[in-house]
Amino acid sequence: MLNRNFLWLSLCCLITLGCSGPDPSTTSDDTAPPLPAATGTHQVPAFPELGPAAADDRDNVETIVPIRFKALGPESGLDFVRFDDFAGQHRLLEANGGGVAVLDVDADSLPDIFFSNGCRIPIAADDRRTPGSLFRNIDGTSFRNISTASGLIQTGLGFGCAVADIDNDGFQDLCVTRYGSNQIWLNLGDGTFVESAAEMGLTDTSWGSSAAFADLNGDGNTDLYIVNYVRESDVTPRLCPEPASPDGYIGCSPALFDAAADCLYLSDGQGRFIDASRSSGLDQHPGKGLGVVICDLDGDNQPEIYVANDGQANTLFRVQTSPTIEQQVAAVKLTEQALSANLALNELGYAQAGMGVTAADFDRNGMTDLFLTHFFGDTNTLYENHSQPGNLLFRDGTRRSGLGPPSRDKLGFGTVAADFNLDGWCDLMTANGHVDDRTWLQDGQPFRMNAQVFANRQGRFEEVSSDAGEWFSEPQLGRGLAAADFNRDGKIDAVVSSQLQQATVLLNQSPALNSAVRIRFCGRESSRIPAGLTLEVLSDPDGHQMSAAQTLVAGGSYQSASEQLLTIPMITSNEHNGMIRLRVTWPSGSVISDILHNGFWVWPEGRTPLQVSH
Repeated sequence: MLNRNFLWLSLCCLITLGCSGPDPSTTSDDTAPPLPAATGTHQVPAFPELGPAAADDRDNVETIVPIRFKALGPESGLDFVRFDDFAGQHRLLEANGGGVAVLDVDADSLPDIFFSNGCRIPIAADDRRTPGSLFRNIDGTSFRNISTASGLIQTGLGFGCAVADIDNDGFQDLCVTRYGSNQIWLNLGDGTFVESAAEMGLTDTSWGSSAAFADLNGDGNTDLYIVNYVRESDVTPRLCPEPASPDGYIGCSPALFDAAADCLYLSDGQGRFIDASRSSGLDQHPGKGLGVVICDLDGDNQPEIYVANDGQANTLFRVQTSPTIEQQVAAVKLTEQALSANLALNELGYAQAGMGVTAADFDRNGMTDLFLTHFFGDTNTLYENHSQPGNLLFRDGTRRSGLGPPSRDKLGFGTVAADFNLDGWCDLMTANGHVDDRTWLQDGQPFRMNAQVFANRQGRFEEVSSDAGEWFSEPQLGRGLAAADFNRDGKIDAVVSSQLQQATVLLNQSPALNSAVRIRFCGRESSRIPAGLTLEVLSDPDGHQMSAAQTLVAGGSYQSASEQLLTIPMITSNEHNGMIRLRVTWPSGSVISDILHNGFWVWPEGRTPLQVSH
């Protein structure tokens, strides 16, 4: 059993128990000077002319701060290598690898790590030889495998992960997608988990890939969206013979497989999910999905669902809640709008091999952009957001951003967006690796590939992988990728799950120019983890107006779940105890508050933020 006497749990219980706290109407905002107007959230800039990317504007950047990481290996206690049953036939079930989830198992505010695992094919129901692994974070640099002690023994062919506090008890729970059935691991709060998917109403038997938790019908309960991939048999898998291959086979293209429709489960608020896949219209949109994000993309305080599909058009669902009550759950209708929003295809009109997806305000225009990873020989894609409330509209900004050429000789999977060097601009990291060993081909496609880091230079990106640390010079079969502040130093770290190689934690060693405010939000009227929440920085301690906006995104990356908090750099030239002004829009409404800089905060909905540590 794990010690439950944690300050973090006490803070989160403010929401569950309704503990008294300062009335928002009596906070310092009543006497604060007038706030500046909200930054360009609802202002749409004119589309720039298509053409070559703008000239490099690095001269306008006052200080270029390097991005560097240090890799932690098995010596840290994080000793995990995913098992995939490679049998020389290049079956599709072998290729996708697994994801990684960051969750706080024991509510000590240190993020822990779960890796999904594979199994032998065909799948035997009683095969427990290669379970997933759960690692407890001891001190930010060392970890302990607590899989057996926790009872979280994921078996079968596991792929994706999603994290939420499903039952609002203050402890984070875990969804694991698998081939054939999915799992829900409820955190009992004493260091143990119980698998409850069937009891909670999850009945789908498709090949699950990524997943995301969010409140989609606005009732304050946590719903679940599961992305399904293709239809394939583990007993009689499709094979593609190739005489020129050393083992006589080549990996089959996903184009040869039938697409599978995704699943939507709405929470009834009583511990069960209602399958709304058919009633919402989702079953009419089969796709070959691998990545998903849920957030507010057009500033109307309603979530959208965006799915990266493999080899076919991506899908974008606008969520409409019906006043009709269906089994005591507000009904949801999904309207597909990817094509009209310019998110289905790239600027050349082609569907790409969507793998991973991440969402962030890369150009600081107040709107959330989307970045997708793709197949070898193609480029990754950045979609710039020019939406208005109720009118979703994006433009392919890959060329202007500089993100295209460095990704053409890579096959990207997991991807995360984070301000790694705390300079106020959101950077990118991608995990890369081929799905098939094709080094024997005449064009010599690489199998293992280096991961990449892209520094954001005021809207244009520069690949800085060669200077980001020794690990980035080592080719990998990268798959899952998640971000978290593991050692609580205010800088965002990462964790990578690969095939045929050790999983790795990358500790951020960047000489950050600024300190940071880190905020974990706890919903009350909104769901406990309020996906879709938006945050604007209105001014920094020196009085500079800021246009950066952040969104608490559900899902993201590839089959992985990052830590669900927001980090704000304190861009200040003086050492003083200034205030940073924030505007927070919860899924249920808006709040404005002051926060002391440089620390880790918990912000309960409707209450004054509470500082946990400096």
